[in-house]
Amino acid sequence: MPDIEEIVETNECSPEPEQEQEQEQEQGQDLPPYIQNFINNHLKDLTQIYINERKDKKMYGILLLEGNLKEEKVDVGFLPETHLEPEMLEGFKRRNVNGRIMHIMCHEVENPGKHFIIERVL
Repeated sequence: MPDIEEIVETNECSPEPEQEQEQEQEQGQDLPPYIQNFINNHLKDLTQIYINERKDKKMYGILLLEGNLKEEKVDVGFLPETHLEPEMLEGFKRRNVNGRIMHIMCHEVENPGKHFIIERVL
């Protein structure tokens, strides 16, 4: 998975910095394979969607991928900062100091309480 810089599974809005590294090591490889394949196969398109949405909305945000294994599909959307919880937004912005990080939040409809955060350098 060379195109993806970091995968972090999270069940919380904003883990403490020391917990983030621990989560990455323990849970980072749990991203469902069909979502991982979708990202790898469409990374260029996902990056363009992210850039275009940020420009159009004139604000920070994250890509949202919603996987549905039963229907064999992944829906893509952009979640602007106005729709993010303040603690979550603060965590994303803190990790994006140079403005060159794309954040992708993934979850499955079958397991909505489990989220994966992917960071990729633009």
